[in-house]
Amino acid sequence: MTYYQNFHKWSFSSSFLYSLTLITTIGYGSVSPRTTWGKLVTILYALVGIPLMLLYLSATGDVLARSFRRLYGKMCGSSPKKQVQCPCTNTVRVPVTLCLVIVLAYICSGAVLFHRLENWSLLEGSYFCFTSLGTIGFGDLLPGQKAEEISLCACSAYILTGMALVAMCFTLVQHVRRVHRSQTKKTKIRSWILDNDRPPRVLSKASP
Repeated sequence: MTYYQNFHKWSFSSSFLYSLTLITTIGYGSVSPRTTWGKLVTILYALVGIPLMLLYLSATGDVLARSFRRLYGKMCGSSPKKQVQCPCTNTVRVPVTLCLVIVLAYICSGAVLFHRLENWSLLEGSYFCFTSLGTIGFGDLLPGQKAEEISLCACSAYILTGMALVAMCFTLVQHVRRVHRSQTKKTKIRSWILDNDRPPRVLSKASP
């Protein structure tokens, strides 16, 4: 495993990756500001950028989740009539296991990508992708050693796309829980109505 620090060669791709890891709170720690102005700008940039990134993930995750539910509903054979009545596909529930498979597949694809770009092993690539998408960012394994510009650009694109994908999966899981709670509540209300609609029992008088 290759470890290296003091990566201070500022280029557009490295600056973009630094800005991205700052507002996503990944913070690899390989690049840090040294001057007073640089530290002040970093603080101000993070104060503005982190909320904007959260809004981006929330909005993008919601849009992707709706699109994926619509696609999943069509693939599972939802009737066109039902789709017209419910254009937002709020009744379609994507299995949690499928969300996990999507995230794992994306991590594996990233491992293959960095295996080709950085000559990392698949375990190292999976480790880097997992810590990046989980915003852990230890910084002990960094891209850009072999094909610097290409690797840094690929890493930035991978993080942006991956975090949106993770946000989509979180939204899908939350939607499953909301639909389950809603259906449970409707079932209880329906049972209560049926119980109250039953005619009262008439006790027959015993014959003398």
